[in-house]
Amino acid sequence: RYEVEDVFKGKYQTNVYPDEIHWRPGISREKVTREVCNAWKSSRTIRDIVCSERLGALACALMNWEASRIGQDDLLHKPPGSNA
Repeated sequence: RYEVEDVFKGKYQTNVYPDEIHWRPGISREKVTREVCNAWKSSRTIRDIVCSERLGALACALMNWEASRIGQDDLLHKPPGSNA
């Protein structure tokens, strides 16, 4: 949870920006949905989850696939009371 909050605050473990940032503290409206694409590049913690073999195996089991690849991760946060 705290790692996700840090990414939305612009604090990156790896010092690498995510590919897309659709909300910035102090600039964007507070009560809107926030989105970050490919946060795995910015956080080793998120990378370890997104790129885990276990998550890939789960996706394969659910979809009856032989293999899987990550195309993009997408973090979304919709604050309470937001209208968008």
